[in-house]
Amino acid sequence: MTEAVTIEASTLSVLNDQMWRRLGVTQTFDRLLIEAAARSPGPIAGVREAAGRTLQGGAAKFYEMTFPQIQRDLIKRSLLAEKGGHLSLDPAFAERVRRMVHDHSSGASRVQPTPGVTIESIEESKEKRAEREKAQKAATRKAPTDKAAKAAKTPGTPKKRASSKGEGAASPVAPSEAEAAPQRRISANDLFTSQRVNKLLECLDTGSLNVEQLGSRLGLGGNDLQRFLAVSEAEGLTRPNATMVELHWKGRELARTQSADRRVVVMDTVKLLRDRAQESES
Repeated sequence: MTEAVTIEASTLSVLNDQMWRRLGVTQTFDRLLIEAAARSPGPIAGVREAAGRTLQGGAAKFYEMTFPQIQRDLIKRSLLAEKGGHLSLDPAFAERVRRMVHDHSSGASRVQPTPGVTIESIEESKEKRAEREKAQKAATRKAPTDKAAKAAKTPGTPKKRASSKGEGAASPVAPSEAEAAPQRRISANDLFTSQRVNKLLECLDTGSLNVEQLGSRLGLGGNDLQRFLAVSEAEGLTRPNATMVELHWKGRELARTQSADRRVVVMDTVKLLRDRAQESES
């Protein structure tokens, strides 16, 4: 059997979050398993145990529960290789890791600076752009006031005074004013709750739903629903299916979790979803 590829821990320690993302690794469990296979390739059970050694509580349970799917996914993506019951890094991926660490250590960069561009000129451009945006916002806020003042000066048909006894005693809100009211953006903590995640699992456990139906069940709509679905899809809870939404592998595993463990795992999942939402919006 061909000797398994290994990478020293000191080499792996050079990789930061941005470098891992460039390698296509964004999930914590994926990263732990890849690091374990890189340091000590060998029997699957041993690599599996080494990868989950630092996990505790619900995270450890969720890792054990989803390990077969994680392994299959990483092998399918040619990040890991399995042969004769042994797990190791895919040689091509190992070479990518070494090349990235080498480029980082030597200060190499794929981005070439534009001739004539300096830090001072970049800062100056940023300041000018900020001033333009500030002026545009001020003009946008001022425009409705100017328009209203102009309308007041323009002679027109006198409006009939509403009778205190008849219809129209109360002044209705103009449609334009209602439309102008900004839509409140739900925070990540309010968007992802254990109650909403449990409702998601309950709604999709028996089949898929279209986006509008699912939004109605979750009490979400518009941008908030799109944010919720984008993050849940990125974390493997759901996936689109034409015009429908269905549970993905992590969502199906959660839906099958026994009630005794469901609460712990869902709480960990909610925290993960909140963190991912805050990262993507920062």
